[in-house]
Formats: sequence, C-alpha cells, structure tokens
Amino acid sequence: MNIVRNAATLFALVLLGEAVQAQCQTQKLLASDASAGSMFGNDVAISGDWAVASSPFDGEVVNNSGAIYVFQRQGTTWVQVQKLKANDPTDGSGFGWSVAIDGDLIVVGAFNDAGSAYVFERSGSTWSQTAKLVASDANSGDNFGYDVAVSGTRVLVGALDDSDIWLFAGSAYVFERVLGTWTQVTKLTANDTAFGDQFGHSVAIDGDYALVGALGDDRPEGDELGAAYVFEHGTLGWTQVQKLISVGAAYQDYFGVSVAVSGSTALVGALRDSTGGNHAGAAYLFDRQPSGWLLTQVLTAADPGSEEYFGGSVALRGDSALISSHTDGAEGVNAGSAYAFRRTGSSWAQTGKLLANDAAVNDLFGVGVGIEGDTAFVGSNYNDGGCSPPGDCNAGAAYVFKLPPTAVQYGFCASGAPCNNRDTDGGCRNSTNQGAIFTACGSGSVTTDDLQLQARHCPPNKLTLLFMGPGQSTTIYGDGIRVASALNGVGVYRFGGLAADALGMAMRGPGLVAQSQTFPQTAGHIQPGSTWNFQIWYRDPQGPCHSGTNFSNGVQVAFGP
Repeated sequence: MNIVRNAATLFALVLLGEAVQAQCQTQKLLASDASAGSMFGNDVAISGDWAVASSPFDGEVVNNSGAIYVFQRQGTTWVQVQKLKANDPTDGSGFGWSVAIDGDLIVVGAFNDAGSAYVFERSGSTWSQTAKLVASDANSGDNFGYDVAVSGTRVLVGALDDSDIWLFAGSAYVFERVLGTWTQVTKLTANDTAFGDQFGHSVAIDGDYALVGALGDDRPEGDELGAAYVFEHGTLGWTQVQKLISVGAAYQDYFGVSVAVSGSTALVGALRDSTGGNHAGAAYLFDRQPSGWLLTQVLTAADPGSEEYFGGSVALRGDSALISSHTDGAEGVNAGSAYAFRRTGSSWAQTGKLLANDAAVNDLFGVGVGIEGDTAFVGSNYNDGGCSPPGDCNAGAAYVFKLPPTAVQYGFCASGAPCNNRDTDGGCRNSTNQGAIFTACGSGSVTTDDLQLQARHCPPNKLTLLFMGPGQSTTIYGDGIRVASALNGVGVYRFGGLAADALGMAMRGPGLVAQSQTFPQTAGHIQPGSTWNFQIWYRDPQGPCHSGTNFSNGVQVAFGP
C-alpha cells in the first residue's frame, strides 16, 4: 500500500476489481411489437410494481387506434406483461395520449373529437377493460381525455376544448366507482372561465384534492400566462378553493401546462417561464396551509437553457419530484432530459439530472415522467430504438432510472473553466466535446453497500481514478475543476485505476464501503452518519486545454446504517 502526502491532502490507493456492468439508467423499455410512428412513451405512469407506457398511434387493430403497454417489476427487472387496447378501437382516436395508474386501476385517455377515457382493472395479474367514460354533455371537439388522473376509486378527466361556457374554455370531470359502477359525479369549471383558457389541459388528483391546469388563462399582465385551480372535496362535494398563479408572469409562460399533487403539496409546470433564464421554464411548489395553498418555492434547472421546456411534464410523490425538460439540448438538439428533486425539511433541491445513455437528436426524452419511491420512469416518444431496420422512425421508448435516496450531484463546470471549456451538465468539456457526467445509483446504506457511481462521456479507453473526500472545493487542476477535497484534517482518498470502456463509460461499485475499510487511516473508512464527496479524474491527451487530464462533476453521498 502506497501512501502519498501532498500538502494537507492524503491519498490512499486501493485497486478496484472489474467494473460492474450496471448503470444508473437501469433499463430501456421498447414495445414488444414496436412500429414506426407509434410514439411509444408519449405518456408514462408508475404505481408500485406496475408501470404503463402509452403508444397513441399504434395501428395493430385499426390505423392509429392506439394502445398502452403494461410492465411489471419482477425482481430488479421490468417486464412487459400485457398490451391493452380499447374494445371499440377507431382510427385516430388518440387512445393512449394520456395514461394514469394507481394501485389496481389504469385510466387511458382517448381525446380525439368528443373524447373518452377507458378504465382497466387488475384481477390477479391480468388487466381488463371494465368501463368507458364519456362526458354527460359530450360535444364534438371537446377533447375529453386529453389528460387523465386517478386516485383510489376516483378518476379526473380533462376536456380542454369544452366550449359550453366560452369557446375552448375547457372543463374537467370527476368520476367515482360506486358499487362497481363508474358514475360522473361532477363537472369542474373555473369560476372565472374565459375564452381559450383550455382548463383541463392537465389534471391531477390525490384523495380529496384535485388540481386542474389552464395554460391559456389570460390576465392583465398578458395573454396565455396560465393558471392552475385547486378543488377540494368536502360535505358539499367538490369546490374550487383557490386559483394558483405564477410570480412575475409573462406572455405565453404557459403556467399550468403540467400539474401534480401529492398529499398537501402541489407542483405546477410553466414551460416558458423565465425565472431561471430566457424562457427556460420553471416549476412552482405550493403547500396547503391554514390560510390556503401558498407558494413555497420556485424550481428551475441548475443549467437552464432557452426554450428547453423545463416543467413540460412533472411528477410528484411524497418528498420526491421529477421535472422534464424534453427539448433540452445537452445531448443533442431536442434530445431531452429530466431533473430529480428531493425535499429535505421544508426545502427542495435538485439532486440529479437524468439523461438517456443513448440520447439522440429529437428524441424528446422527458415528454412524460413518473416517479415511485426511488424509481423514475421517463418517456421518449420520438426515440428510434425500436426501429427495424434502424432509422428515423419515432417508434418510441421508455427509460427506468434508480434514484439514490441520499446522493446529490454538484460541481458542474458552469463557470471558471480553465480554457473556456465549460459544460453545464458535467465536468469541464474534454476531447469528446462534452464534460464527463458523474451520477449515482443505489442506496447510501453501509450494510447493503450497493452504491454505484457511473461516469460517462470520458475519453474512450483512457485511465480513470475515483477520488473521495469529506469536503467540497473549486480548484482548477489540468483541464478540469477538482470539487472533492480535504476537510478538517481528513484527506482525499483514491480508489485505483480503471479504464473507461469503448463508449467512454466507467462504473464503480458496489462494494465501495468494503473497499474503504482497507484504507490504513480509519478516517477514510465509510461509516454510518458520514458524508463523502466523490469525483472521477481521467486522462485526456487530446483535451482542449492540453494538460492531458480532466475531472467529472462531483457526487455527494450521505451514508446511513
């Protein structure tokens, strides 16, 4: 064992074994019968061990009649177990444009023309259609089913172009299952409904709380600023209790383009909001308090970009949120991304950015998102992975990610780059013309010791080293910035060399806790209650600053029992 001291920094060397062939993106799902233009992954949803991905232009039965695919988690793998279609398929119905799942219920929107929604229920491991929902006052062009939501035995369906009060003002309908029969119990409209509001463009429901987005809402500040309306269920039925609006709203912010509600927290997307940058998008968090639903935080991407549609799709479950930016250009024009946020105490913080391992131009990764526990489910309806023969076919895909419950990405090369080689998604730009992105998956449990750390966009087949330190810093070193550092006399520890593969990827772990126990200094042993910062260093002989080396961004992990 070689011990090297350099000023106050201590490096300990231990060799890693062969890289584990696993990724923070745990799976890419394709339709078993993928076909060109079917747009699998247009919407996605997840509940427990079940997940659904829609394919609104599937034409197996009738041209463009649509379908959805049901996946079940079996062990650590998601397996397609069923393909569901309407029992009365029609050309261009839009079946699968929207989809929702909760427990043993799946609801599928088929919005075209008057529109409808279909309910599927599970018996054992089989899903079967049990109802077709239509509005009691249906009219051609209402687009009932544009968005759907389900909670327990309640279903909420948006009809964004309902024109009963004003042209395209919109509405939403609540259905409940009573003694086995689905019944429309009320029709929701805004108390200030107006022309073109498109109330019902997005809907969400959780227990006695319902949230309806109206992205076309106009106010004196400008047109199409958007709004979201909160309804609560009580002894008098469903009542509008509040209209939610954004701060500093501007023309075509489209606040309300997406909504989610979990418990007493609501999340509203505004995909052209300029809080974080020029039309970069934002998402607004509201919490129910005695005085009403109060704005508590505005979320933006750590790397906002113009017209990247952050907030175009949102998902919320407990203390976890997933927000898409499906026109993000980090991996190519409109390749897309999604951002994970976690609530600690009363504050939310971005913990990671999700990117497809095979991201490509115009994939629209993030067009739909879902979250359940530590699992993120992301749709990419323009992905070409299911094409046969390969080509630009928009067959679509969906991706599964494992979210580490105690890890946070940090230290992106957004500023201070050594030779203007900045990159907002990872470390400073290298010879691949991208920064190395470092992510985590698995838990921070010392007992389980299942933490995995993945670096991507490293120069192919070049040496990488994993560093671990108790502190964070911003020190230029080579072509990059070192962000894992010593702190209070405890140094930086180095895990041994590993070459990135031919695709520029390198995986470390599981087993990092056990390996740390081999360090001769007990201060370097990972223990419950400790927090460590990890970072990848790598060789890059053709790097832009010509130093020959570079760094990824950092990942901070809090370890528990």
